[in-house]
Amino acid sequence: MNLHPQAGIECMTPANDAAPIVAIATSAGTGSEVDMASVITNEETQEKTGIFFPSMFPTLSVVDSNLIMISHEYFDFFAERKAAEEPMIRIAKAMGVENASSGKDFIRALDELVTAEKDGKVNTLTAGWGAFGNVWEKKTVTVYIRPQRYTKEFIDASGRFTMTFFEDSQKELLYLGSNSGRKVPDKIGKSGLHLTYVDRQPTYEEGKYVLVCKVLYSQPQEPKCFADPEFAEATFPDHDYSVMYVAEIEEAYEIEK
Repeated sequence: MNLHPQAGIECMTPANDAAPIVAIATSAGTGSEVDMASVITNEETQEKTGIFFPSMFPTLSVVDSNLIMISHEYFDFFAERKAAEEPMIRIAKAMGVENASSGKDFIRALDELVTAEKDGKVNTLTAGWGAFGNVWEKKTVTVYIRPQRYTKEFIDASGRFTMTFFEDSQKELLYLGSNSGRKVPDKIGKSGLHLTYVDRQPTYEEGKYVLVCKVLYSQPQEPKCFADPEFAEATFPDHDYSVMYVAEIEEAYEIEK
């Protein structure tokens, strides 16, 4: 075992360099014709593993659009993805995002609450960090929640949460963001907002849009993973590093008044 000169990870050194490789691109997207990575597929177990080393860079790459093969399955895949993104596109356009054409155009144009339920009780937090995108072929939202936030316990227990967007509730959201449900159990009621449910998940009558989300993945951020230690220290002076949640957006609704 030794340290890979470019990837910076431990790897096995091959006994011999790879034979000269001539790569001919027949599909778009992987970039294998210009990098040192390859994938070995075990058809019996349906498993894949990657191999890479500097000597595997192609000696010659042929990239010709006349050789690219596009199947019907390719078009069907993107047609299905487009259909899945339609609710997000409608919401993005309703929120004033011009030329919205995909879920990525759904920007954080409004104030929002992340809300979850546990044992018949509901708690919420105001979210400041997050992103929308396409992860594992699913439309997703990624949110970052500090470990001491009370709502985190509700999300971990439920495995689901909602993101509710508001137009004119800054005063209410300021109250909710400034008071913990641990100390003020009825903080939602005291804020003046009114709970309602969509797909058995909590949201608010005063909201304009709501996303129903299912947690797919969570991982605490680690200080050693920050490329810039000074940035990590400035962002988390108390060392209360956030937990990252990647969640599938199961449904997207405009709340009827």
